[in-house]
Amino acid sequence: MIVGLEDSEKNTLERVGSKALNLSKMKREGFMVPDGFTISSEAYKSYLDRNNLNSQIKAILDSESTDKSKSEQIKALFDVAKLPEEIKEKIMSALRSLGVQQVAVRSSSNAEDLPDMSFAGQYSSYLNVTKDNLLKKVIACWQSLWNERAMTYRKQFGLEEDLTHAVIVQEMVNSEVAGVLFTANPTNGIRSQYIINVSYGLGEAVVSGAVNPDQYIYSIEEQNLISSTIGTKEILYAYGNAGIEAHPVDSKRNMESSLSIEDIQRLVEVAQGIHAYFGKPQDIEFAINKGGEIFVLQSRDITALFPIDQFKQDGKLRAYMAASSVLLGMKEAFTPLGADIYGGMFPTVLEVMTATKKKIPGDFVTYTGARIFLDISYMLSNRFVGKSFGNAFSGSDLPLKRTMDQLLADHGKTFRHQGIRFKIPFGIFRYGLSMIGSMKGIKKLSAEEKYEAVRRLGEEFHREIVMQSMEKKILREILDYCDEIMMKAFILSQKQALYCVEAKNYAKIERKVKALFGNRFNLDILTYALPDCVTMELNLELNRLAKHFTEKDMPVDVNDERMKTMLRKFGHRGNLELDLGTERWRENPKFLIDRVKQYMKDRAYEKNISEITSKAKEADELIEEIYEAAKAKRGKRYAVRLKKMMQTYRTAAGMREYPKFNIVQGLDVARQMLLEVGVHMKNEGVLENENDIFYLHRDEILNACERKAQLDVKALINSAKDNYEKEMKRNCIPRFVLNTGETYYSGKVLSDKGNVLQGIPLSSGVYEGRIRIVTDPNDSNLLEGEVMVAESTNPAWTPLFMTAKALIMEYGGPLSHGGIVAREYGIPAVVGISMQNKLLRNGQLVRVNGNTGHVEILE
Repeated sequence: MIVGLEDSEKNTLERVGSKALNLSKMKREGFMVPDGFTISSEAYKSYLDRNNLNSQIKAILDSESTDKSKSEQIKALFDVAKLPEEIKEKIMSALRSLGVQQVAVRSSSNAEDLPDMSFAGQYSSYLNVTKDNLLKKVIACWQSLWNERAMTYRKQFGLEEDLTHAVIVQEMVNSEVAGVLFTANPTNGIRSQYIINVSYGLGEAVVSGAVNPDQYIYSIEEQNLISSTIGTKEILYAYGNAGIEAHPVDSKRNMESSLSIEDIQRLVEVAQGIHAYFGKPQDIEFAINKGGEIFVLQSRDITALFPIDQFKQDGKLRAYMAASSVLLGMKEAFTPLGADIYGGMFPTVLEVMTATKKKIPGDFVTYTGARIFLDISYMLSNRFVGKSFGNAFSGSDLPLKRTMDQLLADHGKTFRHQGIRFKIPFGIFRYGLSMIGSMKGIKKLSAEEKYEAVRRLGEEFHREIVMQSMEKKILREILDYCDEIMMKAFILSQKQALYCVEAKNYAKIERKVKALFGNRFNLDILTYALPDCVTMELNLELNRLAKHFTEKDMPVDVNDERMKTMLRKFGHRGNLELDLGTERWRENPKFLIDRVKQYMKDRAYEKNISEITSKAKEADELIEEIYEAAKAKRGKRYAVRLKKMMQTYRTAAGMREYPKFNIVQGLDVARQMLLEVGVHMKNEGVLENENDIFYLHRDEILNACERKAQLDVKALINSAKDNYEKEMKRNCIPRFVLNTGETYYSGKVLSDKGNVLQGIPLSSGVYEGRIRIVTDPNDSNLLEGEVMVAESTNPAWTPLFMTAKALIMEYGGPLSHGGIVAREYGIPAVVGISMQNKLLRNGQLVRVNGNTGHVEILE
């Protein structure tokens, strides 16, 4: 039950917990770790068993009580009087052997200081503990496993409650100064910057946030201090008669640096050794005594850094753009195979558009953080291309421009002067001319003929790929055809886009109308309830189904003919539909069923259907009103042209959703082909489940099936699943990441009061309501009239727009799903508000101003 820190063979994660295990490893490597021992998890288990607490704890956890109540009830079960004499004697004997008067008593759980979860501050630790109260503090550490905050944290990360808990007892270091050192800068992600927070006395003052510590940033590359900020350090913690006591620091000393440059360099040297040993950036707690000795009190992985292990490290500064979130509007993680198939389209598209014979380098697309990233360093080497980049994709992500501007302001010179040269791919002009040539005949078509052409092209594409997919029987043929489907889908989208060019006329209409009438008309109404829009059609059909089941007085039934018809048209879609590794609605229609049930409540479908109809009518009436006003001011001929421009804009804007609809059809066909391969691999004993194929990369599938390499397929899949699940919990995705680790997000607080967030207007209007942060459309809890806050949205979110009355997003632009649908439903929307600042909370009252882009926090 007692394990010495120096006894490395007996120190295992299950037995002593993460904190003690890391301390034992460092002590074995020769780092100065204070002597001590661990009261192992066996002692905790024995305490539970001997006092019959397991069943009592389970009963409390299974109850309907709040986490706070559960915590209080479970902690009340622990009492030092219940500690068996055998355990008491072993603990006190170990203390006598340690031969010190004061010790630190710290929790060490097997679910703490892990690579993905730090559990920082969730469990209790006690300093300057004497033999008289040691046992009480051990019990208190065991109780802390059931702290309310720890229980909530575990629930957030989906951890079971069958955890074990060990307790470390170590010699106290009477430190002159103490603090924390990170072997990467967590504020910007840069791996070559070490950041130190330090203050006088014991480290508790820094760790608990009781002081404003000194902060030093040290560059490993330059081997010097690049930033030094002296904190006020008003108090210090020191030994007291019972525990630790706070003492004031005199005004002269608190403005002095707590570390000399020599101290900093020695600390950095120790930290480099620890970093090298663990092989990852570390969060290190340290203490320096009066003799100048540096003691390591703790080391754990830094959990919040965005991974850069797949980025190219060739001595050049490289910038990577999060294509999956910026271009595709999907902030969630991709499965490995899903990323290979969709990500593989980007270089192929470039090769087609530029007519280049030179293959795009394989490392142009990178899968890291379970997202698709593109190496854009080549484009940033040209000043004009770099500045134009943000504008080029602002339709998908408006805040991209200001984020790119910041990136170029910081590093533009480096990108332009490091030996990478941008050459204009003249093939792109030929591609552009071919597109212009195709448009000549299209211009003569009526709106109805254009819509019919877009629909027909999509049907022909789907029919062709379904037929051809049935002919593919060999593995390489199947994988290659999945890539071909994506290429065909891209070419289709380009053809369809030619029939929707009028969708870009909104800005032109706005200029003309404002030139004539100023701000007299609300032109956002033109975007309401767009005709021939498949997204709007889905929402309307869900409401009609709600009406159907209500009038039939029957529960929602997937076997109902109307439901089957809807699934035949929309079943290829899904909540994360751009990743073919995720299930389709046809496979699991729960999301659609839940939406129909939601609309059935209080006959909400009546309001929704009426609203869609009335908004379409409102748009038609606005066009007529502007037509009459323009006719009176500029004559009938001008008014007719303006009216036609507005009408064709609405038709084209509605059709704009069709290319994505067809791309997702292509992904669905590819998914079905790959699932068949998965079934074959399962039958061959390579996979346990056919869906596991999506957790392998393309080359891994080939190697596993063709036996070209010895692969532990199960280990690869388990690792990929763990990474996928971890990354699905990542809330904030940077728009750009450099190969140095530096990250670029967006969103700023601009008000002196700190209560106004400045975003970018996406859909006009002003609305006051309460916040509902939504991370999963399947489990939104969104209530009528609330303000929906999301990182981004996709078609699976569309039904929620009938409930929300305003939208706040981090990612998106006027042509992204959220922007289009917000305008269609006439709700104010703002984009570019970073979720990273955590200023928005559920239930908070805010005012969303879609005219100015402001989000004002009212309470």
